Amino acid sequence: MKLLATGNTAEVFDYETEKVLKLYKDGYPLEYIKMEFENTKIMNKSPVKTPVVYEIVEYNGRHGIVFEKIEGQDLYTEYFNSSQDEQSGNRLLSDLSKIQKTLLNFTTSQGISYKDFLNVFGYDASHLPDGNFVCHGDLHPGNIIRTQDNQLFLIDFMNVCRGPKEYDVARTIFLITEHNPNPEAVQDEYLKLMNMTYDQIAIYLEAIKDCRKKEMKN
Repeated sequence: MKLLATGNTAEVFDYETEKVLKLYKDGYPLEYIKMEFENTKIMNKSPVKTPVVYEIVEYNGRHGIVFEKIEGQDLYTEYFNSSQDEQSGNRLLSDLSKIQKTLLNFTTSQGISYKDFLNVFGYDASHLPDGNFVCHGDLHPGNIIRTQDNQLFLIDFMNVCRGPKEYDVARTIFLITEHNPNPEAVQDEYLKLMNMTYDQIAIYLEAIKDCRKKEMKN
């Protein structure tokens, strides 16, 4: 099989016709692989474009998930290959917000609550509101692929959960500002695109930052 990409937890290979195999590294928990498989099935029902998920397979002692092959370039790569001017930056945020707005019109009773996700990092989320909107949980430009015919596909569903819309927007803002040299400007522009205010996401952003501190200590 031809290796297409390598990440922290898995490698992606060409697999059969118009398919790819996301093959997880030795020792990666099977329960997490099954979770991503089920999360992808939820996302396949959503109004955003996502690669179809087919099956979990075992290959040379490692487990993996077979997905529809989506050819294109992720939005981060597209941006860094561009002039990186204000216009290309605005296009990046606009495309990201369109995907997120579309996704956050979709509700489900399936999958875990975002509170359970936060609890994994030792954060007591009992005081936070409930919600049944589908939250991607890792929605940033590196997880959006633009195809040659200008369609946008969302990928990577390990962190999918149920929660309030504001939680998913807070996660995205955290991700796109964490290492950005102008975090406040990016945050303000993205909130404007999402028709939200900082006060609406503040409680979730605080929880996310607290979890990140705990994660970095481990």
